[in-house]
Amino acid sequence: MAMVEFKIKVHEKQGIAYIPKEIRECMGLEFKLTANRTACVLYPKNAGLEDVVKSLRIILQDLEHALEMKSKRSRS
Repeated sequence: MAMVEFKIKVHEKQGIAYIPKEIRECMGLEFKLTANRTACVLYPKNAGLEDVVKSLRIILQDLEHALEMKSKRSRS
């Protein structure tokens, strides 16, 4: 899956969230979620942790690049 951002909203009373079709098609229907106070990672339940970590490094690099670009634009 290419780098893409989805906005996920949880129904306040039911506690249910819609998972976009693109995510379900790519990752299946059963997940694991690991979280801390600020962020979480959602991954297929059968994914190898090595692959999850490698993917997270790629996502982190992309986020860092976005921050650099934002900083450069604000200096211009």
